[in-house]
Amino acid sequence: MKAGTVIYRGQAGCASLKEHTAFTTESVSRIASITKPMTAIAVMQLVEKGKLSLDDDVRAYVPEVPDFGPTITLRHLATHTSGLREYLALNALGGMLNDDVRRREDVLHLVASQRELNFEPGAEYLYSNTGYFLMAEVVSRVTGEPFPEWMAANVFGPLGMDQTLIYDDYRQVVPGLASSYVREDGTLKREMLNSTDIGASGVLTTAEDLAHWVRNYHTHEVGGPAVARMMSERGVLASGDTLDYALGLFVSEYRGRQRLAHSGGIAGFRTWLVYYPEIDAAIATMG
Repeated sequence: MKAGTVIYRGQAGCASLKEHTAFTTESVSRIASITKPMTAIAVMQLVEKGKLSLDDDVRAYVPEVPDFGPTITLRHLATHTSGLREYLALNALGGMLNDDVRRREDVLHLVASQRELNFEPGAEYLYSNTGYFLMAEVVSRVTGEPFPEWMAANVFGPLGMDQTLIYDDYRQVVPGLASSYVREDGTLKREMLNSTDIGASGVLTTAEDLAHWVRNYHTHEVGGPAVARMMSERGVLASGDTLDYALGLFVSEYRGRQRLAHSGGIAGFRTWLVYYPEIDAAIATMG
């Protein structure tokens, strides 16, 4: 994309080997962790409206989070500095397989069962799906609406992302949804995905809808300029060290220009989204 306009589209491969359907820019796919900047903009909209603050204690909204002593703020969650343990790792240690059912209730129970932190909040950076799961939970509890419905009305709808949704029921039939595959012993097999935990992941979308999302980085139609500015401000540790992660975005430089980016991967799905604000250009790949 350049200046809000798609200047190149390319497609290849199959969305479904069973149905022999092609993967196109309108195929629905899981974007995994690119959900995170979308969750972040939801939180930041509520910050702008005075409904909450990034310096609020997460336990003020989700009291199921254990009291570990030091305060875990929403900013800690957003910048991966909370110290909370990664629920995906805990699931694996508990014997859960990738194709087992994992629901919001299961993750919340796992968070409530944690006995200690990995480190003091704000002391270190450790990428954490747990933090973004809790951010979605905060949005739901502050607004009184299920997170998928709130996102549809306040983010996806206003941006014209008509093929985008949050997948919170693994039994849901989604038209046009591409299948995921894994290669075992030279044979392609379906990679089953029965997880419906949201916030850190869970968004289904198309390449065409991602173009609408990227366009908002320039137009600020959702969130406004203040939210966009705050989302690109890199996190800072208690030691004063600056992170490469802001609020749902990795911030770096490429060939002397600022780069805002995130990637996503789950099962066989892989997504990459990068935006260069100084030249209003972006690249999105998914499959």
